Amino acid sequence: MIFTYKALHPNGSSTSGTIEAVDHTAAIAALTHQGLHPLTVKAGNGKGMNGNITIPGFGQKIKTQDMVIFVRQLSTMISAGVPLARGLTVLQESPSSPYFREVLGKVSKDVENGTSLGEAFSKFPKVFDEVFVNMVRAGEEGGI
Repeated sequence: MIFTYKALHPNGSSTSGTIEAVDHTAAIAALTHQGLHPLTVKAGNGKGMNGNITIPGFGQKIKTQDMVIFVRQLSTMISAGVPLARGLTVLQESPSSPYFREVLGKVSKDVENGTSLGEAFSKFPKVFDEVFVNMVRAGEEGGI
């Protein structure tokens, strides 16, 4: 069986690819044996990505560029010392997609109510993929 994966090297750089294994557990074990820290391991070959994130049931798409701009702006605000909840509230007005603005509004409210940023993002797996959420959680745990 073929699995696609995204993983971190010990030096912190990321990698992705495919691996053949009998099952999900064996794929994770093989990656770990190679010195990698798996972030995601999914059955399949990973084909079909087109640069947009499709939200099933809504017919909405979030442009990759909107996501990139959001992440850069949030990073800049956090580096400048702006409180996380305030930064999210300000940034929810920026995206061109009404659906993305709605998602950011919900994330902002969750963070204001004490939910961690990683947990708030994880509630929207079609917008914030598993790798993104795990990187945010790793940053939170490391105090970064």
